[in-house]
Amino acid sequence: MTISLSGVTSEEMRQVKRDDASFKKALELKRNIEDLTGVLTFILFHNELQSGSVSLKYVIENEWPTQNMSGFVAINESPTWNTTRVVEVYDWIRADSLRSYILNPIEYSNNQIKLPDSLSLTDAQIDQMFESFANNGIEDRFEYSKSVSRAAKLLDPFWEYSGNSTLAMNKTLVLKIYNGMDSYIRHCSEVLNEMKELGKDMVVFNQNLDTLSSFSADYEQFKKLQNFVWLPILKEAFGRLKSTKQHLDILSKYVGENGTNLVVVKSFLNMTISNSSQILISFPNGSGISTIFENEWLKMVLNNGESLLTLKEALLPLLEFFESILNPGAGFRHIQHTYFNGVPKILKTIEMIDFQSVLRSFSEAEANLVQQESITSFFDWGIEQLSESLPNSADFVSFTSELRELLNSKAYAQFDISEWKTFYKDIDEITDEQKFEKVMSSQLFLDYKDLLTSLRRLIEPLESKKTEMSNFLLKISALNSTVPAIKRIVKVAQIMISIKKAMEHFIETLRYFPSLEKYGFEAIGNFLRVTKSKIEESEKLEDSLKRKVNVSEHFDRLNTTSISRELITMLDYSQRAIGVYIEHDVHKIIHTFEANIEALNDKVNSLPDSQRHLVPSTWSYFTTDRPKSDSYLSTLKMWETQISSPNNSLYKFGDILSFPSIGYWPSFDNNYATSILESMNASTIGESKEFLDAKMSLQQLQEIHLLITSQQESISPLLNKTEDFFKQFFEKPPEEKSFW
Repeated sequence: MTISLSGVTSEEMRQVKRDDASFKKALELKRNIEDLTGVLTFILFHNELQSGSVSLKYVIENEWPTQNMSGFVAINESPTWNTTRVVEVYDWIRADSLRSYILNPIEYSNNQIKLPDSLSLTDAQIDQMFESFANNGIEDRFEYSKSVSRAAKLLDPFWEYSGNSTLAMNKTLVLKIYNGMDSYIRHCSEVLNEMKELGKDMVVFNQNLDTLSSFSADYEQFKKLQNFVWLPILKEAFGRLKSTKQHLDILSKYVGENGTNLVVVKSFLNMTISNSSQILISFPNGSGISTIFENEWLKMVLNNGESLLTLKEALLPLLEFFESILNPGAGFRHIQHTYFNGVPKILKTIEMIDFQSVLRSFSEAEANLVQQESITSFFDWGIEQLSESLPNSADFVSFTSELRELLNSKAYAQFDISEWKTFYKDIDEITDEQKFEKVMSSQLFLDYKDLLTSLRRLIEPLESKKTEMSNFLLKISALNSTVPAIKRIVKVAQIMISIKKAMEHFIETLRYFPSLEKYGFEAIGNFLRVTKSKIEESEKLEDSLKRKVNVSEHFDRLNTTSISRELITMLDYSQRAIGVYIEHDVHKIIHTFEANIEALNDKVNSLPDSQRHLVPSTWSYFTTDRPKSDSYLSTLKMWETQISSPNNSLYKFGDILSFPSIGYWPSFDNNYATSILESMNASTIGESKEFLDAKMSLQQLQEIHLLITSQQESISPLLNKTEDFFKQFFEKPPEEKSFW
């Protein structure tokens, strides 16, 4: 097993020399763990086979806990699926003739059904439209409009005195202008903002007025289209799709009745079956198992250096059975690969379709169509009242045009309140003499005399019509008695659209069935038939294996509780931890971590005082509290010495494997260390090379730390029990089976 650490390749970090004694001992230790695990796994399987812990049911419920065992039982117990009728239905749905002569023409005609905006309103939009007319607020927009005229008039003296060198501005007059313009100019700004908002309102009023004005014509057009075009189109479409709906209904019932089995099919295809055997149980990997019994170390720890032939004979039924069931062409993985292309496609198609929803909306649309055909009167009185009562909008159009002229004018664009705010920022701090000098030296008052005069000329006509415009909109709002009729008409129109959408949904559903998936349903039927036969075959093979094991003269000798799944798991942990030592230079990783942390600390210490706040107070964990490299290296040295010591018993072997994980490896708070660096990540420090190097080194050290310390308990007691089992096994001769 090759172990890879974050950001490190095996070639980059494999620095341990091949002739290094510790390296050779680690390789030997790893091989011994692998061989011991192989023997123990077969003995464990022998015992679990008797208890049912490796049966089909156990494997599915425990090794694949997300799968549904009841579904597999259903496949095994149900009769073979007959998908012939479903395939016929599927052929009908995907037929080119259905698309060419039914679906395409209907889809084209259906696209012609479109409502104008006035008949696409919601009830809330209709209510809001009349409320906007009633609460138009036009008159309120002109509250400060007089200030524009007053400001322009206040600046008249600047015209009189400008360019006339013989006249001089009176100081009293200048101060009057200075003090008066402050409030006037602020009101001017407010009224211009109100005109901008009024412009937005007028756009909405205009749109709503157009909607009401066009409603009558739209309604007349809708009546003609519905009665003479749309209803006939939809009626014909429903008639032509009736047989297709029946076929889809058959498919829907099929999917509903077999929904559980379809889920099981998908689950089975997604399972990871680790070998190509014909038996669906957790059978151990027996490749290379025969050479294990020649391992001299294994002979020593299991049988005092003597032959392991008796153990091999005891496991022979399992070894021979393993060889006999390896047939890739008949294995379960082969079934998966065979059907993996065809079956998932059709399953995906089925998942995309809510058959019941599609069929229900189709039936509802069909009923709505019948209801639409029965409508003979279209609430004409309400719409006639609306058409006759709408006031003439010529003045409204004129007002809108004049308001647009104001908002597009040069004077409106040039008005800048910020200039005046800057000018008056020290109004309460300067003397009258300073105010006088300030006015006389500024061009602002003279420039704004022309600008305000232009604005006055544009605003006064609007102000004179404000009441008239407000009353115009109030007259329209008074027509809200027609709202019920408008809503009823809109509802009728939108029922037509709902029928259209249901038709579109139905046709879209049918188009989910591309011809390339024709064999999907056939594949489901075939897959279930083959799966059922393979499950039956697996159960027969399992029963056959049990019989062979039960008649073995070594049957009772192999029965033990001393070998457990927990032991196998702990051996796997040890193998992975030693793999890190073999594949990577752990010494270098530790040294590099130490050096990178010191380099980052130098970077931190070099920061100017203005940036010291970027460093969290918890940084001291790395500088003072974390384990130093010496503690890691000394532990590593002790372990290298340990693996070089004799391990001629399983108990001694357990001591070696338990070190350094049990209490020896230095304690390190991974989460805390990570959070410290993460808090620095967003700062300028986080962009430095020193930070990135330290972060990478921390990740590598953490992965080693987690792998070594993940085994929380000593393996020695478990191996001690295993040693006792083998001692009894080899001391006690086999008993002959008696069948009388």
